[in-house]
Amino acid sequence: MVGRHLKILVFLIAILLAGCARTERTEIEAPTPTAQISRTPTFTMSSPVVQTPTLTPAVEREYYLGLPAPGLQPEVFLPGMVSSEGIELFFALHPNLEEAYFTRVARGRSMIMVTFLQGDQWTDPAPASFSSDFQDVGPFISPDGETLYFWSNRPLTPTTPLMDNHQIWVVEREGDRWGEPRDLELPLESLDGEWDVSVTASGTLYYMANYPSRGGYGLYRTEAVDGVYQVPEKIEVLSNEEGFIELEPVISPDEKFLLFYSVGREDNLTPEGRVGDLYISTLHASGRWSEPQNLGPPVNSESEEATPALSPDGRFLFFASNRDAPTNFPDIYWVSIQVLDDFLTGN
Repeated sequence: MVGRHLKILVFLIAILLAGCARTERTEIEAPTPTAQISRTPTFTMSSPVVQTPTLTPAVEREYYLGLPAPGLQPEVFLPGMVSSEGIELFFALHPNLEEAYFTRVARGRSMIMVTFLQGDQWTDPAPASFSSDFQDVGPFISPDGETLYFWSNRPLTPTTPLMDNHQIWVVEREGDRWGEPRDLELPLESLDGEWDVSVTASGTLYYMANYPSRGGYGLYRTEAVDGVYQVPEKIEVLSNEEGFIELEPVISPDEKFLLFYSVGREDNLTPEGRVGDLYISTLHASGRWSEPQNLGPPVNSESEEATPALSPDGRFLFFASNRDAPTNFPDIYWVSIQVLDDFLTGN
């Protein structure tokens, strides 16, 4: 039987296909010129005197990853390369800021792609060394850059069949390369496998699973003690109510806030809440998670927004959206983390 999370992934792709067509965007928009000439002359009673034109200095755009960095308006990331006419989801940036990983869905298969920053140019994306002939999804790189997590239906051994559900797999850093994939050992076996994994700076694991003995389907948290993950606890942030679909949670490195995808909430920006928006929940000092809040514009729109991710230095938010995609397939967008300021400061 296909696992619930795989059904949800298929559903996500289906609703992405159902989005309304948008105006094509094929390249990063040039910054809007900010230099203006004052055109209001100053007159005296005796004779007209034209004011000397005054130029307002243009605001120079910061460069990040060899690219003009976005401000408070999301922009497509590497259009034509990472963001193509296909389906791109789940972005992950290595702390060295020279490797970018993402999921591309093509010809019925999801694969993890990678592009490298060489000089001031990014290479053409190619399948990552550890992503092969299986359904590989959702790369997430640990804050220290030493471990990459993903989920896959690959067999546990070369002689066993494909998994019915996705499991979490890891690859460890070996110099400037990744080692061989291995199945992540967890203390409990989920009915539907494990997926949507993210990790804090301290190594605490957040992921989606279905443990009937621990509360059923939802978001779980587990800490590693002496390298062994402990029995997970369920985090009551995502809703299991009928008509809701909530998944793709990403924990911040300091474990202070959580971003996730949701369909069905009353404050969803799409008509009748039929496609997803991104939401945030913050952790109070008491240990209680806040009521989730819709990130709103400009991050969310009336199109689909999904698969949030943070840059390793916490300066940018990456996510998938089909807001301007001519094919209705999602592209990768990025925006300054300042769009979250009001949520994180409580304003």
